[in-house]
Amino acid sequence: MHLILQHSKKWSLRILAQLGVVHNDSQNISVIPLIERIKVALAAFTTIFIVTTISTQIQDSNASLILLGSMGASAVIIFALPSSPLAKPWSFLVGHTVDATLGMTMVLSDFVLLASATIGIVLMLMYIFECMHPSAAATALVPVIGSRNMDIGYELLMPVMLNLLVFLVVSLILNRWVLYYQCCTFSVK
Repeated sequence: MHLILQHSKKWSLRILAQLGVVHNDSQNISVIPLIERIKVALAAFTTIFIVTTISTQIQDSNASLILLGSMGASAVIIFALPSSPLAKPWSFLVGHTVDATLGMTMVLSDFVLLASATIGIVLMLMYIFECMHPSAAATALVPVIGSRNMDIGYELLMPVMLNLLVFLVVSLILNRWVLYYQCCTFSVK
């Protein structure tokens, strides 16, 4: 009976590993020490708090609310996955800037085609400029979605750039001097 239980446990763990439920390697999130998790969460909180505070003081409150979604996703990537190529300053800054600019320039009468084409082109541009940052695609969709109800122009680039620059400076400081990540350099690759 003991042998049957042992084999069934072994096979069930193998099946769960194949499904991605359990991991047999160090990529499991539970191996990250609690103190590191707390520091990452506080760094993300601090960054979003500062970006939001500065945005609401300087720019139109509607613009800061629109951009918080993509900035929140960027916080997860930059603080929780700091060694990922997706978390590099180049990927963050250029990815969001290129994608926001493209989102404002896209003009198609069919909304479904507009949204789909925007994401397809954004993905190709991120490959070309080597600035893959998934949440930047959300930034490209902000003007696309907004264009259904109002005229969106290049004036949206100022709040985007303000959010990006404040986020970049705060995240570089926190990554370097609070989280002690040495991976945040300004290299293209």
